[in-house]
Amino acid sequence: MMVAPALNQKRFPVLFFLVLCVVGVLVSLELTRVYYLARTDPDYHSFCAINEAFNCEVVALSSHATVFGVPLSVWGLAG
Repeated sequence: MMVAPALNQKRFPVLFFLVLCVVGVLVSLELTRVYYLARTDPDYHSFCAINEAFNCEVVALSSHATVFGVPLSVWGLAG
């Protein structure tokens, strides 16, 4: 009877970090999509273009969005 709670205690951290990894991959994929659409489609407006203070499109179009010509979100996927 005591084996099941011990297994659950060991599985929780693994499942928690697995969920965090999946969320991180999904966020990186979405930001990669925003990066390329903001640079190629003049009519594109992302969901995170809320106002002038909070706007991912402005960040995606800035020089700070890339390192060695690769979008930061792609580095996040690679890491």
